[in-house]
Amino acid sequence: MTVPKTMSQGRPLYGIPIDQRPPMALSRWPAAIAFGIVFTLGHLTCHSVQLFLIFGLAFPLRILCAPFGIGLGRRLHEAVVRYSKGCYATLLILTGQWFAPTEITLSMEGDYLDPEKVLVRDASGRIVRLNLPSKLVVMSNHQVYSDWIYLWSLLYFSGHHRDVYIALKKSLKWIPIVGWAMQIFNFLFLARSWVHDKAYLHRKLGQIGKHAEKSDNPLALFIFPEGTLVSKDTRPLSKKYADKMGIPDNKYTLLPRSTGMQYALRALSPRVPDLYMLDATVVYPGIPAMGYGQSYYTLRSIMFAGVPPPRVHVHLKLYHVKRDVPIGVLPSDGREAEVTEQERIAFEDWMRGKFDEKDVEFERYYATGSVADTKKSHIIKGPRVENGDANVHSPREIALPLRLRSSWEILDAFAFPGPAAWAFFTGQQV
Repeated sequence: MTVPKTMSQGRPLYGIPIDQRPPMALSRWPAAIAFGIVFTLGHLTCHSVQLFLIFGLAFPLRILCAPFGIGLGRRLHEAVVRYSKGCYATLLILTGQWFAPTEITLSMEGDYLDPEKVLVRDASGRIVRLNLPSKLVVMSNHQVYSDWIYLWSLLYFSGHHRDVYIALKKSLKWIPIVGWAMQIFNFLFLARSWVHDKAYLHRKLGQIGKHAEKSDNPLALFIFPEGTLVSKDTRPLSKKYADKMGIPDNKYTLLPRSTGMQYALRALSPRVPDLYMLDATVVYPGIPAMGYGQSYYTLRSIMFAGVPPPRVHVHLKLYHVKRDVPIGVLPSDGREAEVTEQERIAFEDWMRGKFDEKDVEFERYYATGSVADTKKSHIIKGPRVENGDANVHSPREIALPLRLRSSWEILDAFAFPGPAAWAFFTGQQV
């Protein structure tokens, strides 16, 4: 595993606040410039292919075929969106592999996550796939903006990367090129105000649920219930709300917002009977207890300056939404029903309990260097990984380097149209 070689004051750079690090070394500039070229080129080609195929082919086909009831244009549009999402995920992994290499230190617990069934290895013992349920809502804490990148990259190994939807701040919608592409990806852009978001969520989740109901393709909807990063500005707001409600504040996470999550699960569950919630706790080395992630990791410091986390700890739990999550009673006829006060409180308490567990996992990491619970987490067979910064080999964690499984996938990162055409006409993914 490649880790930053540059040290300062006897510590690796990732463990020093960004504003206290020495200037970027001259030897890093060629790689930084190369990253800028590769990432920009990947964005431009991906977005250009999106626009050309959607507006140049899919929309005209939809108009021409509509009178005859033929869905060729719609099929092409969906295939283009799926393929371009896969291209973007591949680009994220490729640029990390080339310019900011890291690995996921994976641990898991619960009856649904048996490592012997989840981890698929090749003949050499390398993990090449994760067997996860097809339809997922992914819930995570939110420490650093790169959280969604590493989680999306993780789902590359389960085959969900072409079918990801992410709930993001509305302000990101109009970022040049990136924001436009994410709009075509059908990501969800939220004002973080239930008054403004409810009607929008109703429409977007209806579209996602309807598509998931008819399609055999996977589904992965990312929701960060904290709503924002843990920071010096948001920490006091969480404490203020906790005091107002007469409940204890969390130490390492913010109190979660439960309304949007409950609404999403209630909207999707009737259409997707086997919907699961994948609960991820993401922890980065180098950030001290009570420190703020953005002081140590930004997208610029990771990719451009080349100071990635040497590993990203991801602890997974899995819940079947209908059986394990108290979303409330759903009408049998599929109608939308308002949540009762009792149902709202029950779900809010459940969500707070899950984030209380995340606080315990952070506490465990700072004490032992591992997020895994020595009693609940599964023992994982196979090559071991260094356990956090304590250099202790843990049988409950496994290393998953974030790199492409095949050199041919480099073509996907730049939206080479051959694989997309093959997928559209044969129904198979390359």
